Amino acid sequence: MILFTGLALAKVKIKGVSAGSASIFMTGFIFGIYGLHSSEHITALGLMIFMYAIGIHSGPSFFNSCGKKGIPYIIIALSVSFSTVFFTIAASKLFGFSTKTALGLFTGSLNSSSSVAILYDGGWGTGMLSVYGIVYPLGLLSVVFFVQLLPALLHKNIIREARRAGYKKKEEHHYIIRRKFKVKNEDVIGKKVHELGFDEKYCVHVARLYRGELTMTIVDNIRLIKNDVLLLVGEEKPIGKAGGLIGREVIDDLSVDPFVESRQIIINNPSLHHSQLEVIDFMNKYHTIVSKIWRNGIELEPKGNFTFEKGDTIMALGNPKNLDKLEGYLGTKKAMSGEFDLSSISFGMALAFILSKLKLSIPGFGALTLGVSGSALLIGMMFGYLTYLGVIRRNMSSSAESILKELGLGLFLAGIGTKSGSGISGLNMTVLAQMLLSTFVIMNASMLFVFIVCSRLLKMNFIKSLACVCGGFNSTTAITTLTTIIGSDDPVSFFASAYPLSLFAIIISSQLLAIFMHF
Repeated sequence: MILFTGLALAKVKIKGVSAGSASIFMTGFIFGIYGLHSSEHITALGLMIFMYAIGIHSGPSFFNSCGKKGIPYIIIALSVSFSTVFFTIAASKLFGFSTKTALGLFTGSLNSSSSVAILYDGGWGTGMLSVYGIVYPLGLLSVVFFVQLLPALLHKNIIREARRAGYKKKEEHHYIIRRKFKVKNEDVIGKKVHELGFDEKYCVHVARLYRGELTMTIVDNIRLIKNDVLLLVGEEKPIGKAGGLIGREVIDDLSVDPFVESRQIIINNPSLHHSQLEVIDFMNKYHTIVSKIWRNGIELEPKGNFTFEKGDTIMALGNPKNLDKLEGYLGTKKAMSGEFDLSSISFGMALAFILSKLKLSIPGFGALTLGVSGSALLIGMMFGYLTYLGVIRRNMSSSAESILKELGLGLFLAGIGTKSGSGISGLNMTVLAQMLLSTFVIMNASMLFVFIVCSRLLKMNFIKSLACVCGGFNSTTAITTLTTIIGSDDPVSFFASAYPLSLFAIIISSQLLAIFMHF
Protein backbone atom coordinates (compact mmCIF):
# COMPACT_ATOMS: atom_id res chain seq x y z
CA MET A 1 0.00 0.00 0.00
CA ILE A 2 2.82 2.41 0.91
CA LEU A 3 4.74 1.60 -2.27
CA PHE A 4 1.67 1.97 -4.47
CA THR A 5 0.64 5.31 -2.93
CA GLY A 6 4.19 6.66 -2.91
CA LEU A 7 4.87 5.67 -6.52
CA ALA A 8 1.56 7.21 -7.60
CA LEU A 9 2.50 10.50 -5.91
CA ALA A 10 5.97 10.32 -7.48
CA LYS A 11 4.36 10.61 -10.91
CA VAL A 12 2.85 13.98 -10.02
CA LYS A 13 4.97 16.78 -11.49
CA ILE A 14 4.88 20.50 -10.76
CA LYS A 15 6.58 22.52 -13.51
CA GLY A 16 8.27 19.34 -14.71
CA VAL A 17 9.68 18.43 -11.27
CA SER A 18 8.51 15.55 -9.06
CA ALA A 19 9.42 14.43 -5.55
CA GLY A 20 10.53 11.03 -6.88
CA SER A 21 11.36 8.36 -4.31
CA ALA A 22 10.88 10.91 -1.50
CA SER A 23 7.14 10.36 -2.02
CA ILE A 24 7.52 6.76 -0.79
CA PHE A 25 9.28 7.88 2.37
CA MET A 26 6.75 10.62 3.13
CA THR A 27 3.87 8.19 2.53
CA GLY A 28 5.44 5.72 4.96
CA PHE A 29 6.03 8.57 7.40
CA ILE A 30 2.32 9.50 7.39
CA PHE A 31 1.26 5.85 7.68
CA GLY A 32 3.67 5.44 10.60
CA ILE A 33 2.06 8.34 12.49
CA TYR A 34 -1.19 6.35 12.45
CA GLY A 35 0.48 3.20 13.75
CA LEU A 36 1.13 1.19 10.57
CA HIS A 37 4.35 -0.85 10.64
CA SER A 38 6.28 -2.70 7.93
CA SER A 39 8.31 -5.90 8.09
CA GLU A 40 11.89 -5.60 9.37
CA HIS A 41 12.96 -8.33 6.94
CA ILE A 42 11.60 -6.44 3.92
CA THR A 43 13.31 -3.25 5.10
CA ALA A 44 16.63 -5.10 5.53
CA LEU A 45 16.30 -6.70 2.08
CA GLY A 46 15.57 -3.31 0.51
CA LEU A 47 18.57 -1.81 2.33
CA MET A 48 20.94 -4.44 0.96
CA ILE A 49 19.61 -4.25 -2.61
CA PHE A 50 19.69 -0.44 -2.58
CA MET A 51 23.27 -0.15 -1.33
CA TYR A 52 24.47 -2.80 -3.79
CA ALA A 53 22.80 -0.93 -6.67
CA ILE A 54 24.28 2.39 -5.49
CA GLY A 55 27.72 0.78 -5.58
CA ILE A 56 27.23 -0.54 -9.12
CA HIS A 57 26.02 2.84 -10.37
CA SER A 58 28.65 4.99 -8.68
CA GLY A 59 31.67 2.68 -8.45
CA PRO A 60 33.15 3.46 -11.90
CA SER A 61 32.98 7.25 -11.47
CA PHE A 62 34.28 7.02 -7.89
CA PHE A 63 37.44 5.16 -8.89
CA ASN A 64 37.85 7.23 -12.07
CA SER A 65 37.77 10.43 -10.00
CA CYS A 66 40.78 9.34 -7.98
CA GLY A 67 43.13 10.60 -10.73
CA LYS A 68 44.47 14.09 -11.38
CA LYS A 69 41.40 15.25 -13.30
CA GLY A 70 39.21 14.26 -10.39
CA ILE A 71 40.92 16.64 -7.95
CA PRO A 72 38.31 19.45 -8.35
CA TYR A 73 35.51 17.02 -7.54
CA ILE A 74 37.44 15.63 -4.57
CA ILE A 75 37.73 19.21 -3.27
CA ILE A 76 33.98 19.70 -3.78
CA ALA A 77 33.21 16.47 -1.91
CA LEU A 78 35.46 17.48 0.99
CA SER A 79 33.87 20.95 1.05
CA VAL A 80 30.39 19.45 1.27
CA SER A 81 31.47 17.09 4.06
CA PHE A 82 33.34 19.70 6.09
CA SER A 83 30.67 22.40 5.89
CA THR A 84 27.67 20.17 6.62
CA VAL A 85 29.39 18.41 9.54
CA PHE A 86 30.60 21.74 10.95
CA PHE A 87 27.18 23.41 10.84
CA THR A 88 25.45 20.26 12.16
CA ILE A 89 27.77 20.17 15.18
CA ALA A 90 27.31 23.93 15.70
CA ALA A 91 23.50 23.60 15.65
CA SER A 92 23.62 20.59 17.97
CA LYS A 93 25.78 22.42 20.51
CA LEU A 94 23.61 25.54 20.30
CA PHE A 95 20.30 23.75 20.88
CA GLY A 96 21.61 20.82 22.92
CA PHE A 97 20.56 18.13 20.43
CA SER A 98 21.34 14.49 21.18
CA THR A 99 23.53 12.34 18.93
CA LYS A 100 20.49 10.70 17.31
CA THR A 101 18.93 14.10 16.63
CA ALA A 102 22.18 15.41 15.14
CA LEU A 103 22.46 12.38 12.85
CA GLY A 104 18.84 12.79 11.80
CA LEU A 105 19.49 16.46 11.03
CA PHE A 106 22.58 15.64 8.98
CA THR A 107 21.07 12.82 6.91
CA GLY A 108 17.63 14.43 6.55
CA SER A 109 18.97 17.84 5.51
CA LEU A 110 21.13 16.18 2.85
CA ASN A 111 18.38 13.71 1.85
CA SER A 112 21.09 11.07 2.12
CA SER A 113 19.27 7.74 2.00
CA SER A 114 22.65 5.98 1.73
CA SER A 115 23.94 7.53 4.97
CA VAL A 116 20.77 6.86 6.92
CA ALA A 117 20.84 3.28 5.61
CA ILE A 118 24.31 2.63 7.01
CA LEU A 119 23.54 4.42 10.30
CA TYR A 120 20.30 2.45 10.62
CA ASP A 121 22.24 -0.74 9.99
CA GLY A 122 24.69 0.37 12.69
CA GLY A 123 21.98 0.56 15.36
CA TRP A 124 20.95 4.22 15.31
CA GLY A 125 17.22 3.71 15.46
CA THR A 126 13.87 5.43 15.71
CA GLY A 127 15.02 8.76 17.20
CA MET A 128 17.31 9.45 14.24
CA LEU A 129 14.70 8.31 11.71
CA SER A 130 11.99 10.58 13.13
CA VAL A 131 14.21 13.66 12.81
CA TYR A 132 15.26 12.50 9.34
CA GLY A 133 11.61 12.37 8.29
CA ILE A 134 10.78 15.78 9.75
CA VAL A 135 13.57 17.75 8.05
CA TYR A 136 13.67 15.72 4.82
CA PRO A 137 11.19 17.91 2.85
CA LEU A 138 12.98 21.12 3.79
CA GLY A 139 16.32 19.61 2.80
CA LEU A 140 14.85 18.50 -0.53
CA LEU A 141 13.50 21.97 -1.32
CA SER A 142 16.58 23.85 -0.09
CA VAL A 143 18.81 22.93 -3.05
CA VAL A 144 15.99 23.57 -5.54
CA PHE A 145 15.38 27.06 -4.13
CA PHE A 146 19.10 27.78 -3.83
CA VAL A 147 19.80 27.38 -7.57
CA GLN A 148 16.90 29.75 -8.30
CA LEU A 149 17.38 32.37 -5.58
CA LEU A 150 21.17 32.75 -5.62
CA PRO A 151 21.24 34.19 -9.18
CA ALA A 152 18.57 36.72 -8.15
CA LEU A 153 20.48 37.70 -5.00
CA LEU A 154 23.69 38.16 -7.01
CA HIS A 155 21.81 40.00 -9.78
CA LYS A 156 22.78 37.37 -12.35
CA ASN A 157 20.74 36.56 -15.43
CA ILE A 158 21.05 32.79 -15.33
CA ILE A 159 20.11 32.27 -18.98
CA ARG A 160 22.62 34.89 -20.14
CA GLU A 161 25.29 33.29 -17.94
CA ALA A 162 24.58 29.93 -19.55
CA ARG A 163 24.93 31.30 -23.08
CA ARG A 164 28.10 33.18 -22.10
CA ALA A 165 29.57 29.90 -20.84
CA GLY A 166 28.79 28.28 -24.20
CA TYR A 167 25.89 26.10 -23.09
CA LYS A 168 23.61 26.05 -26.10
CA LYS A 169 19.87 25.78 -25.87
CA LYS A 170 18.82 22.17 -26.08
CA GLU A 171 16.72 21.00 -28.96
CA GLU A 172 14.35 18.10 -29.05
CA HIS A 173 16.02 14.73 -28.69
CA HIS A 174 17.25 13.51 -32.06
CA TYR A 175 16.46 9.83 -32.43
CA ILE A 176 18.54 7.65 -34.72
CA ILE A 177 16.35 6.20 -37.47
CA ARG A 178 16.70 4.10 -40.64
CA ARG A 179 15.21 4.89 -44.04
CA LYS A 180 15.65 3.48 -47.55
CA PHE A 181 16.02 5.54 -50.72
CA LYS A 182 16.05 4.42 -54.35
CA VAL A 183 18.68 5.95 -56.65
CA LYS A 184 16.88 8.14 -59.22
CA ASN A 185 18.98 11.31 -59.29
CA GLU A 186 21.22 11.38 -62.37
CA ASP A 187 23.84 13.39 -60.43
CA VAL A 188 24.68 10.46 -58.14
CA ILE A 189 24.48 7.63 -60.69
CA GLY A 190 28.01 6.37 -61.40
CA LYS A 191 29.47 7.79 -58.19
CA LYS A 192 31.03 5.64 -55.50
CA VAL A 193 29.18 5.64 -52.19
CA HIS A 194 32.06 7.26 -50.29
CA GLU A 195 32.12 10.08 -52.87
CA LEU A 196 28.66 11.15 -51.70
CA GLY A 197 30.25 12.33 -48.43
CA PHE A 198 27.16 11.67 -46.33
CA ASP A 199 29.24 10.74 -43.25
CA GLU A 200 31.11 14.04 -43.26
CA LYS A 201 28.32 16.35 -44.43
CA TYR A 202 25.30 14.98 -42.59
CA CYS A 203 26.57 12.35 -40.09
CA VAL A 204 24.46 9.88 -42.06
CA HIS A 205 25.82 6.39 -42.62
CA VAL A 206 25.09 4.20 -45.65
CA ALA A 207 24.58 0.85 -43.92
CA ARG A 208 23.42 -1.29 -46.87
CA LEU A 209 23.10 -1.27 -50.63
CA TYR A 210 20.39 -3.41 -52.23
CA ARG A 211 20.72 -4.26 -55.93
CA GLY A 212 17.99 -6.61 -57.09
CA GLU A 213 18.25 -9.73 -54.92
CA LEU A 214 21.80 -8.84 -53.86
CA THR A 215 22.55 -7.17 -50.51
CA MET A 216 25.96 -5.54 -50.05
CA THR A 217 27.37 -4.60 -46.64
CA ILE A 218 30.75 -3.10 -47.60
CA VAL A 219 29.62 -0.36 -49.93
CA ASP A 220 32.15 2.51 -49.87
CA ASN A 221 33.71 1.65 -53.25
CA ILE A 222 30.54 0.48 -55.00
CA ARG A 223 29.43 2.63 -57.95
CA LEU A 224 25.75 3.44 -57.89
CA ILE A 225 23.44 2.49 -60.72
CA LYS A 226 19.85 3.48 -61.31
CA ASN A 227 17.30 1.80 -58.99
CA ASP A 228 19.90 0.80 -56.36
CA VAL A 229 18.40 1.10 -52.88
CA LEU A 230 20.48 2.61 -50.04
CA LEU A 231 19.74 2.06 -46.36
CA LEU A 232 20.61 5.28 -44.50
CA VAL A 233 21.12 5.50 -40.73
CA GLY A 234 21.16 8.80 -38.83
CA GLU A 235 18.95 11.56 -37.47
CA GLU A 236 15.69 12.40 -39.21
CA LYS A 237 16.48 15.81 -40.73
CA PRO A 238 19.97 14.91 -42.06
CA ILE A 239 18.58 11.67 -43.52
CA GLY A 240 15.90 13.69 -45.29
CA LYS A 241 18.55 15.94 -46.85
CA ALA A 242 20.79 13.04 -47.88
CA GLY A 243 17.84 11.05 -49.20
CA GLY A 244 16.72 13.99 -51.30
CA LEU A 245 20.05 13.88 -53.14
CA ILE A 246 19.61 10.18 -53.93
CA GLY A 247 16.07 10.01 -55.24
CA ARG A 248 12.83 8.88 -53.64
CA GLU A 249 12.11 7.05 -50.41
CA VAL A 250 11.22 3.35 -50.40
CA ILE A 251 8.57 2.44 -47.84
CA ASP A 252 8.91 -1.04 -46.36
CA ASP A 253 9.33 -2.72 -42.98
CA LEU A 254 12.68 -1.80 -41.43
CA SER A 255 11.81 -3.05 -37.96
CA VAL A 256 12.89 -6.58 -38.86
CA ASP A 257 15.98 -5.58 -40.83
CA PRO A 258 18.63 -8.13 -39.74
CA PHE A 259 21.52 -5.96 -40.91
CA VAL A 260 21.18 -3.04 -38.48
CA GLU A 261 20.91 -3.34 -34.72
CA SER A 262 21.44 -1.24 -31.60
CA ARG A 263 23.75 -2.41 -28.84
CA GLN A 264 24.75 -1.12 -25.41
CA ILE A 265 28.50 -1.34 -24.79
CA ILE A 266 30.39 -0.61 -21.57
CA ILE A 267 33.68 1.23 -22.06
CA ASN A 268 36.28 -0.85 -20.22
CA ASN A 269 39.34 -0.06 -22.36
CA PRO A 270 41.65 1.93 -20.00
CA SER A 271 43.26 3.76 -22.94
CA LEU A 272 39.92 5.43 -23.71
CA HIS A 273 39.60 7.00 -20.26
CA HIS A 274 39.30 10.79 -20.82
CA SER A 275 39.16 10.33 -24.62
CA GLN A 276 36.73 12.50 -26.57
CA LEU A 277 33.93 11.05 -28.67
CA GLU A 278 35.09 12.81 -31.86
CA VAL A 279 38.63 11.42 -31.46
CA ILE A 280 37.39 7.82 -31.45
CA ASP A 281 35.56 8.62 -34.74
CA PHE A 282 32.87 5.95 -34.54
CA MET A 283 31.38 6.88 -37.91
CA ASN A 284 34.44 6.56 -40.13
CA LYS A 285 36.42 3.87 -38.29
CA TYR A 286 33.60 1.54 -37.31
CA HIS A 287 30.66 2.74 -39.42
CA THR A 288 28.51 3.06 -36.31
CA ILE A 289 26.59 5.88 -34.68
CA VAL A 290 26.49 6.67 -30.94
CA SER A 291 22.93 7.66 -30.04
CA LYS A 292 23.07 7.67 -26.22
CA ILE A 293 25.59 7.76 -23.36
CA TRP A 294 25.00 6.89 -19.69
CA ARG A 295 27.13 7.64 -16.63
CA ASN A 296 25.99 6.67 -13.11
CA GLY A 297 22.59 5.92 -14.62
CA ILE A 298 22.34 9.51 -15.91
CA GLU A 299 21.80 9.98 -19.65
CA LEU A 300 24.23 12.44 -21.24
CA GLU A 301 24.22 14.03 -24.68
CA PRO A 302 26.65 12.40 -27.20
CA LYS A 303 28.41 15.54 -28.43
CA GLY A 304 31.73 15.49 -30.27
CA ASN A 305 33.63 17.00 -27.33
CA PHE A 306 32.13 14.57 -24.81
CA THR A 307 34.89 13.04 -22.67
CA PHE A 308 34.51 9.36 -21.83
CA GLU A 309 35.29 7.75 -18.50
CA LYS A 310 35.91 4.08 -17.85
CA GLY A 311 32.57 2.49 -17.03
CA ASP A 312 30.45 4.74 -19.26
CA THR A 313 27.81 2.96 -21.34
CA ILE A 314 27.00 3.87 -24.93
CA MET A 315 24.18 2.93 -27.28
CA ALA A 316 25.73 2.21 -30.69
CA LEU A 317 23.84 1.59 -33.93
CA GLY A 318 25.27 -0.32 -36.90
CA ASN A 319 25.53 -3.73 -38.51
CA PRO A 320 26.44 -6.67 -36.24
CA LYS A 321 29.96 -7.19 -37.64
CA ASN A 322 30.92 -3.55 -37.16
CA LEU A 323 29.40 -3.57 -33.69
CA ASP A 324 31.44 -6.67 -32.85
CA LYS A 325 34.63 -4.84 -33.88
CA LEU A 326 33.62 -1.78 -31.89
CA GLU A 327 32.80 -3.91 -28.86
CA GLY A 328 36.22 -5.57 -29.06
CA TYR A 329 37.84 -2.15 -28.99
CA LEU A 330 35.69 -0.47 -26.34
CA GLY A 331 35.04 -3.21 -23.83
CA THR A 332 32.02 -5.30 -22.91
CA LYS A 333 28.60 -5.79 -24.45
CA LYS A 334 25.86 -4.83 -22.02
CA ALA A 335 22.78 -6.96 -21.53
CA MET A 336 19.70 -6.37 -23.64
CA SER A 337 17.14 -3.87 -22.38
CA GLY A 338 15.41 -5.05 -19.20
CA GLU A 339 17.61 -8.14 -18.78
CA PHE A 340 18.47 -9.09 -15.19
CA ASP A 341 21.58 -11.04 -14.29
CA LEU A 342 20.47 -12.95 -11.20
CA SER A 343 23.71 -14.94 -10.93
CA SER A 344 25.89 -11.85 -10.45
CA ILE A 345 23.33 -10.24 -8.10
CA SER A 346 23.15 -13.31 -5.86
CA PHE A 347 26.95 -13.69 -5.96
CA GLY A 348 27.45 -10.04 -5.00
CA MET A 349 24.89 -10.26 -2.20
CA ALA A 350 26.53 -13.43 -0.85
CA LEU A 351 29.95 -11.74 -0.80
CA ALA A 352 28.44 -8.72 0.95
CA PHE A 353 26.82 -10.92 3.60
CA ILE A 354 30.11 -12.73 4.29
CA LEU A 355 32.03 -9.43 4.44
CA SER A 356 29.48 -7.99 6.88
CA LYS A 357 30.36 -10.72 9.40
CA LEU A 358 34.04 -9.73 9.53
CA LYS A 359 35.05 -7.54 12.47
CA LEU A 360 38.16 -5.49 13.20
CA SER A 361 38.92 -5.18 16.91
CA ILE A 362 40.50 -1.90 18.04
CA PRO A 363 41.74 -1.75 21.67
CA GLY A 364 39.89 0.87 23.69
CA PHE A 365 37.29 1.42 20.97
CA GLY A 366 35.66 -1.92 20.24
CA ALA A 367 34.98 -3.84 17.06
CA LEU A 368 34.50 -2.13 13.70
CA THR A 369 32.37 -3.73 11.01
CA LEU A 370 31.04 -2.58 7.65
CA GLY A 371 27.64 -4.08 8.35
CA VAL A 372 25.31 -5.38 5.66
CA SER A 373 24.82 -1.98 4.01
CA GLY A 374 28.50 -0.98 3.95
CA SER A 375 29.52 -4.40 2.66
CA ALA A 376 26.88 -4.31 -0.09
CA LEU A 377 28.06 -0.83 -1.09
CA LEU A 378 31.72 -1.88 -1.25
CA ILE A 379 31.04 -5.07 -3.25
CA GLY A 380 28.75 -3.12 -5.59
CA MET A 381 31.46 -0.51 -6.18
CA MET A 382 34.02 -3.19 -7.02
CA PHE A 383 31.61 -5.05 -9.28
CA GLY A 384 30.54 -1.81 -10.98
CA TYR A 385 34.12 -0.83 -11.76
CA LEU A 386 35.71 -4.18 -12.55
CA THR A 387 32.68 -5.83 -14.26
CA TYR A 388 34.21 -9.20 -13.28
CA LEU A 389 34.63 -10.62 -9.76
CA GLY A 390 36.47 -13.91 -10.07
CA VAL A 391 34.68 -16.01 -12.67
CA ILE A 392 31.40 -14.08 -12.32
CA ARG A 393 30.65 -11.32 -14.79
CA ARG A 394 28.13 -8.57 -14.07
CA ASN A 395 25.91 -8.10 -17.10
CA MET A 396 22.68 -6.15 -16.67
CA SER A 397 21.08 -3.54 -18.86
CA SER A 398 20.95 0.07 -17.67
CA SER A 399 17.19 -0.16 -17.24
CA ALA A 400 17.55 -3.33 -15.14
CA GLU A 401 20.13 -1.65 -12.89
CA SER A 402 17.80 1.32 -12.40
CA ILE A 403 14.90 -1.01 -11.57
CA LEU A 404 17.08 -2.83 -9.02
CA LYS A 405 18.06 0.46 -7.40
CA GLU A 406 14.50 1.80 -7.28
CA LEU A 407 13.16 -1.49 -5.91
CA GLY A 408 15.68 -1.57 -3.07
CA LEU A 409 15.22 2.13 -2.30
CA GLY A 410 11.44 1.81 -2.34
CA LEU A 411 11.38 -1.13 0.09
CA PHE A 412 13.87 0.56 2.40
CA LEU A 413 12.19 3.99 2.40
CA ALA A 414 8.77 2.45 3.01
CA GLY A 415 10.17 0.61 6.04
CA ILE A 416 12.05 3.49 7.66
CA GLY A 417 9.22 5.87 6.77
CA THR A 418 6.81 4.04 9.06
CA LYS A 419 9.43 3.96 11.83
CA SER A 420 10.01 7.70 11.43
CA GLY A 421 6.32 8.47 11.68
CA SER A 422 5.80 6.30 14.74
CA GLY A 423 8.44 8.21 16.72
CA ILE A 424 7.22 11.76 16.07
CA SER A 425 4.62 11.95 18.84
CA GLY A 426 7.14 12.86 21.58
CA LEU A 427 8.37 16.07 19.94
CA ASN A 428 7.19 19.50 21.07
CA MET A 429 6.80 22.55 18.85
CA THR A 430 9.88 24.32 20.21
CA VAL A 431 12.19 21.43 19.37
CA LEU A 432 10.50 21.07 15.98
CA ALA A 433 11.14 24.74 15.19
CA GLN A 434 14.78 24.39 16.28
CA MET A 435 15.22 21.40 13.95
CA LEU A 436 13.76 23.20 10.95
CA LEU A 437 15.83 26.32 11.64
CA SER A 438 18.95 24.15 11.96
CA THR A 439 18.23 22.46 8.63
CA PHE A 440 17.76 25.82 6.93
CA VAL A 441 21.12 27.06 8.24
CA ILE A 442 22.99 23.79 7.61
CA MET A 443 21.88 23.59 3.99
CA ASN A 444 22.09 27.21 2.92
CA ALA A 445 25.35 28.01 4.70
CA SER A 446 26.94 24.81 3.35
CA MET A 447 25.71 25.38 -0.21
CA LEU A 448 27.00 28.95 -0.18
CA PHE A 449 30.38 27.72 1.08
CA VAL A 450 30.60 25.05 -1.65
CA PHE A 451 29.54 27.57 -4.31
CA ILE A 452 32.32 29.93 -3.22
CA VAL A 453 34.83 27.06 -3.34
CA CYS A 454 33.71 26.20 -6.89
CA SER A 455 33.63 29.75 -8.24
CA ARG A 456 36.59 31.29 -6.39
CA LEU A 457 39.01 28.48 -5.60
CA LEU A 458 38.31 26.19 -8.57
CA LYS A 459 37.58 29.08 -11.00
CA MET A 460 34.41 27.50 -12.36
CA ASN A 461 31.86 29.59 -14.23
CA PHE A 462 28.55 30.49 -12.60
CA ILE A 463 26.46 27.69 -14.14
CA LYS A 464 29.08 25.00 -13.60
CA SER A 465 29.37 26.08 -9.96
CA LEU A 466 25.61 25.71 -9.50
CA ALA A 467 25.66 22.30 -11.21
CA CYS A 468 28.45 21.14 -8.91
CA VAL A 469 26.45 22.33 -5.89
CA CYS A 470 23.57 20.17 -7.15
CA GLY A 471 25.94 17.22 -7.62
CA GLY A 472 27.72 17.82 -4.32
CA PHE A 473 24.41 17.72 -2.47
CA ASN A 474 23.14 14.80 -4.61
CA SER A 475 20.01 16.64 -5.73
CA THR A 476 18.65 15.32 -9.02
CA THR A 477 15.59 17.52 -8.51
CA ALA A 478 17.76 20.66 -8.37
CA ILE A 479 19.79 19.81 -11.49
CA THR A 480 16.53 19.14 -13.35
CA THR A 481 15.31 22.56 -12.27
CA LEU A 482 18.57 24.21 -13.36
CA THR A 483 18.65 22.59 -16.81
CA THR A 484 14.98 23.43 -17.34
CA ILE A 485 15.58 27.11 -16.53
CA ILE A 486 18.62 27.55 -18.78
CA GLY A 487 17.26 25.27 -21.52
CA SER A 488 20.45 23.20 -21.78
CA ASP A 489 21.52 19.74 -20.59
CA ASP A 490 25.25 20.60 -20.69
CA PRO A 491 25.60 21.09 -16.89
CA VAL A 492 24.42 17.51 -16.28
CA SER A 493 27.93 16.20 -17.02
CA PHE A 494 29.36 18.31 -14.14
CA PHE A 495 26.58 17.07 -11.88
CA ALA A 496 27.38 13.46 -12.82
CA SER A 497 31.08 13.98 -12.05
CA ALA A 498 30.50 15.60 -8.64
CA TYR A 499 27.74 13.21 -7.55
CA PRO A 500 29.59 9.92 -6.75
CA LEU A 501 32.50 11.36 -4.76
CA SER A 502 30.16 13.53 -2.71
CA LEU A 503 27.84 10.57 -2.16
CA PHE A 504 30.63 8.56 -0.54
CA ALA A 505 32.06 11.58 1.28
CA ILE A 506 28.66 12.21 2.90
CA ILE A 507 28.39 8.54 3.91
CA ILE A 508 31.84 8.62 5.56
CA SER A 509 31.08 11.98 7.19
CA SER A 510 27.92 10.58 8.77
CA GLN A 511 30.03 7.87 10.42
CA LEU A 512 32.59 10.40 11.65
CA LEU A 513 29.81 12.62 12.96
CA ALA A 514 28.32 9.68 14.87
CA ILE A 515 31.70 8.92 16.48
CA PHE A 516 32.37 12.58 17.34
CA MET A 517 28.92 13.21 18.83
CA HIS A 518 28.92 9.92 20.73
CA PHE A 519 32.18 10.70 22.51
